[in-house]
Amino acid sequence: PPSLLWTARFAFSSGAVVSQVPYDPHLDYIFFGEEIAMSARLWTSGWDLFNPTRVIAYHLGSRAHRHWFREVQTSDEHLRCERAAKLRICGLLKHAWPASTDRHPAPESPFGLGKERSLAEYERFC
Repeated sequence: PPSLLWTARFAFSSGAVVSQVPYDPHLDYIFFGEEIAMSARLWTSGWDLFNPTRVIAYHLGSRAHRHWFREVQTSDEHLRCERAAKLRICGLLKHAWPASTDRHPAPESPFGLGKERSLAEYERFC
């Protein structure tokens, strides 16, 4: 059935997706937000998202056996890059940073939204 979101854990498609909607290399140190950004970019570029109707794969989500990214991302540079990436996603989704009313610029092509469907249409779809 149609899905609202893309997930990096389970993504299969035509190889054309890589050239039509390339992964944004400016999302350094992002963990939460990257998948919603890619979902919006894919959907507005005309790609439909689907999920299987039964479990066919498993992803171990537990961090008990390895460091969580927050435990190793501690330098001022890492934190600056993460904040810049979050602001970039806010610009893409046309939302202000939660603690501010400031708007941030949307990423330029090829890392912005697509032109096949609008962000408003995606929001209504969701």
